[in-house]
Amino acid sequence: MRYGDWERKGKVYDFWKAIHCGVRQVIVTLYNSFVGANLHHVFSLWR
Repeated sequence: MRYGDWERKGKVYDFWKAIHCGVRQVIVTLYNSFVGANLHHVFSLWR
C-alpha cells in the first residue's frame, strides 16, 4: 500500500468516526431529555 492510500483511509475513518460520535451525541441528548421529561411527569403524578 502506498502512503497516499493509508492517508485516504485515515480520512475516511475519521469522517465515519465523527459521524458516529455525532449520532451517538444526538441519541444520548434525545434519550436524556425524553427520560427527564418522563421522570418529571411521573413525579408530578406521584405527588
